[in-house]
Amino acid sequence: MNELVGQHYIEEAIERFREELEGPRKPESPDSDIRYLSELDKKVRQTHTSHMTPNMSGQTFAVKHNYFPEVRITKEEMEKILRIVKEKELLLRPDRGTFNPIYTVSEITPVTPGTVIVEPPVLTFADEQLPESYNFKKLSEYFPSKQLLDFCGLPKIEEEESFRY
Repeated sequence: MNELVGQHYIEEAIERFREELEGPRKPESPDSDIRYLSELDKKVRQTHTSHMTPNMSGQTFAVKHNYFPEVRITKEEMEKILRIVKEKELLLRPDRGTFNPIYTVSEITPVTPGTVIVEPPVLTFADEQLPESYNFKKLSEYFPSKQLLDFCGLPKIEEEESFRY
């Protein structure tokens, strides 16, 4: 036990000495691939906030709505998205849009064995924004397995028809 305490003081002293020489550490910048997805998200999705009154009390609350401009994702951008999803083991899932599916890409952060946090999406895009050669079926090759969905506590992914109205 004393060895661990002694090691802790040594590590603290080394860190203080390093800070004196180099200055305080800068916070880590987000991964360049995640930054790329976030920048692409700004291009393909916009949000609008409106205020609603749910009852006669007069109390309003803000509701954010996604709006997908008529901007198509290029084939090269889609290939890069799918490469990043595969390499970084990100979660690509379909969700219900207005009439057609929307797709979200999220990071998964393991907390403890058997527990994960599904982070807010870094990229959200609509089915109508897919390049010509891409569709639900092609993207489904990148959807998470049933085991991963169970592990994350997420519902199973239904058939394509259940996302279309």
